Amino acid sequence: IQRLRDKTHIPLPMDDGRMLYGVVDDTDSLNYGEVFIQISDETSNGEEKLETVSDRYVIVTRMPCHHPGDIRVLRAVNNPRLHHLVDCIAFPGKGPRPHSTELSGGDPDGGEYWTC
Repeated sequence: IQRLRDKTHIPLPMDDGRMLYGVVDDTDSLNYGEVFIQISDETSNGEEKLETVSDRYVIVTRMPCHHPGDIRVLRAVNNPRLHHLVDCIAFPGKGPRPHSTELSGGDPDGGEYWTC
């Protein structure tokens, strides 16, 4: 059992990622395989700065991640219709199966997801 556990151990760069709440794209503007992520950070003078993660692939999973099949690589896109969403990850409402349920059977709306 230990060899099997070692073989399936997947190190993830935890310091480079962020935990986000999952939501469903209620505008129906994301395509299957896409996500929208906009995060906030505080600047040195205390102001909030927003950053939209876009035009790149991101790793998405739920914690704890026990199986390689619980990890998805999805395309982060900039979608102006979703700019009201901050510090969450928006999953598409269309496709053969919601991405959120592909990740350890996650809840499509309100579950916590780790992304990098």
